[in-house]
Amino acid sequence: MKTRGIKLCIWALCAAILCTLLPLSPARAEASALVLDATAQVGTQATDTYGNNYVPTSYKNGTKVMVNVKLPLVKNAKIKGNITIRPDTSDYETSPIVAGNLQRVISNAAAVWLTEFPLEVKASAINGRYPVNFVAEYMADDGSGVIAAASQRLTVFVEIKDASPVPTPTPEPTPEPSAPVTKPQSQPRVIVSKYSVSADKIYAGEEFDLTLELTNTSASRNVQNVKVTVSSADGMLLPVGGSNITYFAKINRQAKVQTTYRFRAQPDTPAKPQNLSVAIAYEDNQAAALSEEATLSIPIFQQIRFKANEPKVYEATAGESISVSVPVYNMGKSTLYNVMATVEGEGLRAEQSVYAGNLESGANKTLEMNVLVSDEALAKKQTQNGGQSGEMSPEDAEKYQGVARNTGVSVAPGGAIMDGMFSGGSQSYEFPGEVVITFEDDNGDKYTQRVAFNAVVNQQMEYPTDMPTEPSEPEAVRKPVWPWIVGGVIAAAAVGGIIVVTVTKARRRKRLLEDENL
Repeated sequence: MKTRGIKLCIWALCAAILCTLLPLSPARAEASALVLDATAQVGTQATDTYGNNYVPTSYKNGTKVMVNVKLPLVKNAKIKGNITIRPDTSDYETSPIVAGNLQRVISNAAAVWLTEFPLEVKASAINGRYPVNFVAEYMADDGSGVIAAASQRLTVFVEIKDASPVPTPTPEPTPEPSAPVTKPQSQPRVIVSKYSVSADKIYAGEEFDLTLELTNTSASRNVQNVKVTVSSADGMLLPVGGSNITYFAKINRQAKVQTTYRFRAQPDTPAKPQNLSVAIAYEDNQAAALSEEATLSIPIFQQIRFKANEPKVYEATAGESISVSVPVYNMGKSTLYNVMATVEGEGLRAEQSVYAGNLESGANKTLEMNVLVSDEALAKKQTQNGGQSGEMSPEDAEKYQGVARNTGVSVAPGGAIMDGMFSGGSQSYEFPGEVVITFEDDNGDKYTQRVAFNAVVNQQMEYPTDMPTEPSEPEAVRKPVWPWIVGGVIAAAAVGGIIVVTVTKARRRKRLLEDENL
């Protein structure tokens, strides 16, 4: 026994010297997906950081000696999904820490965590500084875009001061014959080494499969009569179509077994991680009763039920903004965050985007905004419609018949005036667009919903200011007073009639040619 104590003493001193020569520092970030944050404060003083060689120290808790290990972890973009961290039991024989089924499941929602592990020190441990290893398991990108299971080992040092003191070496006495001493055997441990669910996202009201992997960590002893019970303390996750208990007659040393359960998330389950408790009861090969417990974290989401009614659009004249309002409703059971609205469409823009804040479950709001139509878009519409036009009343058409005949413009009562002359009416132009609504859920995922609408712009028409109000009349020809001139006048009239007919025919022919060219 003294020889063993001396060996342990020498081992502890070597570990202390090694810690002095090699100060604690995090692994290089470019080589590992997880590193220890050297700047994180883990003690009561501002200088208590891993970068300043902070080492957790043991303390007494009743009859036990405990040491609380804090892991300030930083991840990089390689990690996908949750991270499971547990003490490494592969070096149990040399470790001063009692092996246990203690593990932590860390959500991948943040980049930095501070995780604590209260660890029990072996009764046989000797005061000194020791390395303690942890295993982190996660899904990670291997660099080529493939997501695969990965693991990583993390090492921290602890200072044990409340265990057995370092023995003073003394000369070994001459051994005397003694009865053989039976060496106590360590207890086999059965832990949840891995678990997975059947869906990337589990929504409230849906069913999912939970698969557990159990490992007998003992290198020398089998276990038997293993009963595994999975349950939810608050009843939000309930077993479906079967029992929540699985039985294994035997699990050999260092063997792994799997079992699958069907669960259903209740419809009113809050959108957050829900805990499932795993209780493992078993016996060693001497029929001694043993047990282990574990807690699993299952993220639950609520379905997004967002509705936007048809927008209400108010017409406007050219140069004015168009009022658009959209009633929206949150018919789901989770709050929608950062609700915003704007418009998209050719020639359309909102005077400013609408920020409506958060929309609680069962709440509704009306999103109102003013929309402007660009001058370029309005001019393009006018060109596509063949220019501005309007309709004349029958009275105005009759009034301007003379002008129409003199200028070659075709005007009919109630018809449209062409060639730039308007009746005083208005023309409407439609501009299709969409109200674009964005919001976020509890997990920070973004959603977009589009609702179509038509913006209507009215263009006012006006009469031309230089149009004459009465058709012009040709000046009357004076009749000669003397009878002897009558004959000459008649002859002149005959010649004038021939000229008028000729000019009229020429004008008519010219107009026909111009119409054909059009």
